[in-house]
Amino acid sequence: MGRSGWTLIIFDVDGTLIDTAVMVTCGQDDVAEALGFDEVEADLMKEAWRALATVGFGEPSSVFMQALKYELERHFGVTCNAQAEVMVEHFWRGYWKACRAEIALEVLSRALDRGIRVAVSSNGNRDRQLKKLKLAGIYQLFDSQLIQIEPSDGIRAKPSPAMIDLLMRQAKASPNESLMVGDRESDVAAARLAGCRSGMLTRTKQHPNVTSDLLKARDEARRALSITQPDYFLSNLADVLKVIQYPSLPELTSGTLIHNDSVP
Repeated sequence: MGRSGWTLIIFDVDGTLIDTAVMVTCGQDDVAEALGFDEVEADLMKEAWRALATVGFGEPSSVFMQALKYELERHFGVTCNAQAEVMVEHFWRGYWKACRAEIALEVLSRALDRGIRVAVSSNGNRDRQLKKLKLAGIYQLFDSQLIQIEPSDGIRAKPSPAMIDLLMRQAKASPNESLMVGDRESDVAAARLAGCRSGMLTRTKQHPNVTSDLLKARDEARRALSITQPDYFLSNLADVLKVIQYPSLPELTSGTLIHNDSVP
C-alpha cells in the first residue's frame, strides 16, 4: 500500500489523462487554416464534423468518408470529394500535434513517488490510445501489465467492471485501496461494480461560464443515480493529488473538489 493509503489508481485516457477535446479542436483549426476557410466556413466545417461523431469522428474509413462528403454537401451545398480527403489528412495532422499531457505527467510521477501503482483502463482503440500515451510522454510510467485498452479476450468494456477487476488483480490491490479516475458515467459505474472508489473529472475550470447553480444541479442529478455517483468530483486532473495527499479529506466548500465519502 502506498504512503497515502492507496495502492492503485486507474486512469481513463480520453478526457482524463489526455484532453482529446483540445486535440479535436486543433485538428479542426488545422483544416480551416489549410483550406483557407473564413470564420463562417470554419464554423460550418466544425458543425459538419460534429455530426460525424457516431461514425468514427475522423477515422479515414469508407463509412466516415462517405458521411463526411454527405455532410459537406449538406452544409456547403457542393460536392467536395477531394476536399474531404484533404480535410481528414489535415485533421489528423493537427490532432496528433496537440497531444500533450503535462498535468498527467506530474500527477502520475507524484503518485509513483508515494508508492502508488498507476494503471490505464480505456474502451478506445488500442493502437490509437497507445500512440497518445507515447506521444504525450507518459507511456513509460505504466507497467505493461497495468494497461487495459480496448475490450478483448472476454474482457468487456466499461461500465463492465472486468477491466478494473483484472487491473486490481495484476497490481495485487484490494478494491478499498483502489481508485478509478475518469470523465464518464461508465467509468464511475465500472468502479462501483468493481467495489473500488471513483473520481469523476468534470474540468469545470476550463468552462468559466458554468455557474455554481448549474454545477449544483448536475451534482444532485448524479447523486440521484447511485451507480454513477462518484466518490469525488474533480475539477481537473491535478485534484487527484489532493485525494492522494489527504486520505481522510473532509468535504470542501470551495467547489474545487467535492468529497462524498471518507477514503479508506
